[in-house]
Amino acid sequence: IEKLSKTQSHLLDLAYRILKPGGQLLYSTCTFAFEEDEEQIQGFLARYPDMKLVEIDADSFSKMKGCVKYGFLNHTEGQFFALIRKEGDLSSSYLKPLSSVKNAKIESFIKENLNIRDYYLYKNNDHYYLSLNELPDLKNNVLRYGIYLGDMIKDRFEPSHCLYRSCSLHNSFRYVYEMNEEEYKKYIQGLQIGCALKDHYYQLRYHGISIGFGKCVKGQMKNKYPKGLRRML
Repeated sequence: IEKLSKTQSHLLDLAYRILKPGGQLLYSTCTFAFEEDEEQIQGFLARYPDMKLVEIDADSFSKMKGCVKYGFLNHTEGQFFALIRKEGDLSSSYLKPLSSVKNAKIESFIKENLNIRDYYLYKNNDHYYLSLNELPDLKNNVLRYGIYLGDMIKDRFEPSHCLYRSCSLHNSFRYVYEMNEEEYKKYIQGLQIGCALKDHYYQLRYHGISIGFGKCVKGQMKNKYPKGLRRML
């Protein structure tokens, strides 16, 4: 607990540095240890007088007003959270929107494979990302600009496994194939699946859950399941 509380205190200090005036910080843990919960908030507020606790209207057994805490009686193994706001006007800290990019081949792929009209296309480190909402420009502080869409490889577009596993796009794919148990077992082993389908990329599902994708070519579903996830049964 002592080691974790030191790490949490350090993370809160880092969060304060990147929080804009008027912005809010939600601190949450999955424990009911006082050192990791109320004591963290008390110390944080003492270090930064411009941070104010936002009271949350919820039943809890926290002894610190404004914080929410649940335990065994709430059917959890411990849950704590506190909402804190930095004083100031958020409008004075407006972030410029991230510049989107254009790519005819990728846009053609999206139009052909996804039932979406409005989206933003971003590029970072030669990877292409798709977002359903406009994103702010956070400079170099972002790992992924939305859903990892895929890459351009020698003048052709190769979609990513992340795209076909995306929850927000689950019902947007035009080409979907529901695998049976035998096909599912073959797929996660990296084996090809026979299919009587039109040549195309397909989102592959098992019991309605997206497992990944494949590319049907002349009656065979080429396996696109990542090698690092494959397993022998």
